[in-house]
Amino acid sequence: MLLPAAGFAQSAPAKPPFPPASLKASPRSAPAIAPDEGTINGQLYTSDYFGFRYTIPEGIEVQENFLQGQQDIERRSFVLLAAYGPSADPAYQQGVVISADRNAYPAVKTAADYVAKTAREHFEPGGFEEIGAAHAVTLGGHEFSRIDYRKGAIYQSLLATMWRGYVLSFNLVAPSAQAMDALAESLQSLWFPPPKPKPPAPPR
Repeated sequence: MLLPAAGFAQSAPAKPPFPPASLKASPRSAPAIAPDEGTINGQLYTSDYFGFRYTIPEGIEVQENFLQGQQDIERRSFVLLAAYGPSADPAYQQGVVISADRNAYPAVKTAADYVAKTAREHFEPGGFEEIGAAHAVTLGGHEFSRIDYRKGAIYQSLLATMWRGYVLSFNLVAPSAQAMDALAESLQSLWFPPPKPKPPAPPR
């Protein structure tokens, strides 16, 4: 698959990211929610920890064992969702990988910094050509930074935002500009919970 080859998919947890509901602990004994906890209901993915929702496009399927065994021993980076569809070339499947990364801190302070760092360290050394300079986009009420690259007939886009102490990154790969547009359009389905209201100041 292209994303690991390009070098920006973070290490995955050792367990599949979507444990069956029957395997989850009861509310009384449930531990704190881990960042990679998530659920799938039809095409709807919900991140239990980060609280956002994303509708997976038709034609691509969740890969529960994506990067299985390549665990981040410090538990600071996680693959939240990996979903791919069929492709004429199995080495370059069309799909999306959502990751959460805390390793970027403190060097990376903004989503734009993260996108620039990833492009500099992974896209450009991999022979990718920039076709869309980094720019801000708003998805689900959040500001993201997006950059687009191409290598031959393979298109890749990286979008990132800061959320709850992590960089959330959405890595898209497609075999054509039209297919990339469709994947990018699917991100319009993103929903983030509204920020919690601040408690009122105590009376003086």
